[in-house]
Amino acid sequence: MMLMGLSIIFIGIIYLIYSILFRNKVTLWHKNNNMIILNEKGYFKLQLYFSMISFLLFLLTGILVITITNINTSYIILSVFIFHIINCLFKIQSKKLEYISYK
Repeated sequence: MMLMGLSIIFIGIIYLIYSILFRNKVTLWHKNNNMIILNEKGYFKLQLYFSMISFLLFLLTGILVITITNINTSYIILSVFIFHIINCLFKIQSKKLEYISYK
């Protein structure tokens, strides 16, 4: 499980680096042909905050997998599910703050 936990942490680090390098672009899982960005500065700032939250999720999941000796794969599946929930909450929050709109 040590290798699995380190892999999760490594994915989180790569995700954080990707988010910082491309902080002024719409990430792949948020792209939508119907989406119009109304406030770019606020949208990209919010996107970066939510990516940091996702990084922390990957980091905590990796640490849990490493420290708990008899862990099953449900934590890993749960972390992926929570990652998608965080991305959905990002879309909802950015629409609520009127950073985006849809055609």
